[in-house]
Parts: sequence; structure tokens; C-alpha cells
Amino acid sequence: MSKDVHVISPNIDRNKAAGLLSAYSGSFLPQVQRLIYYPYLWIHYLYSVKTFLGHRSIRAYILVDLVHNIASTADAFEHTLLSTEEESLIRAKTSVEDARKTAETYLLHSAIHKMKTLLLPSAVVQEEQVIYKPFWIVRCSDRRRRTFHILVDGITGKHEILNLQGDDL
Repeated sequence: MSKDVHVISPNIDRNKAAGLLSAYSGSFLPQVQRLIYYPYLWIHYLYSVKTFLGHRSIRAYILVDLVHNIASTADAFEHTLLSTEEESLIRAKTSVEDARKTAETYLLHSAIHKMKTLLLPSAVVQEEQVIYKPFWIVRCSDRRRRTFHILVDGITGKHEILNLQGDDL
């Protein structure tokens, strides 16, 4: 079944994902298996803080991983609406409400401890969206027919070995 989702605009396509891995070693053959999408809650805040130096208004972009409920800051990015099969979407384990609380806690902690605020900042949500980040799963095999899988970030091209068992793919 198809679903419309907001996706961070990818920089790495299927051929580039395989090419990145081929460049590392000529001893294995990469074959792109599939594209998956990982869920995040993206929130754009405008918050004002009172510091020792006066009042400051700051824009903050927070991404909350909807599988592990971990927040981080993010740069602004482009995203598009995409229709994709639901099987390619990683299932969120964290509700949007819980992710929103995690983002607010992260934002408050950053403002209080990193900016040395005198009072709690007042934050206003400017925009909020469940968004998906693309990743390529690439199967690699060598001349001895040993195989392993690598996850390639569809935005940065960074990659890591996956520990897949049986039907995990």
C-alpha cells in the first residue's frame, strides 16, 4: 500500500550508493537491495532567552528520532512530499507527543546550560513535521561468496555495516 510522506531531499541515488562503496575496495561487489526511510519529528522553534548579556531570539531546528526518542539539533534542509510503499518506512516506536516532550527538554537543557540563561526560555513552535530520512541497504559479496550488508545514508553518503539476521531485510 502506498503512503504520502515528507522526505528529506536525498543527495545519494542508487548508483552513487554503490559507487561510494566500490571506491573503498575492489575486492567486493556492492548490489543495492532497497531504499528505506527512517522516521523523525522535525520541529522549528523560535525561542527567546534572557542571558547575562540581555535578551536574544534564536531559531532552533530539532530532530527527534522516532524509533529511539533521541533529540539533536539540525540545520535547515529541503524536504519533498513522496508517495512510497509502507514496507519501505521504518515503523516509529515513539509517539509524536513523547517526541515533542523530548524536543522541549532538549531545547531547555541547551538554552539553560549552554547559553547561561537567567530564566526559562519561552519557545514557540514555528513548524512541525514527521519527516523521513532515506537510507540505502547495499548487499556486498566477495570472491569467496561471503556476504554482508551496508547501510548508506541517502543524504551524506556515510555508511556502516549492518548486522542482519535471516529475514531482517
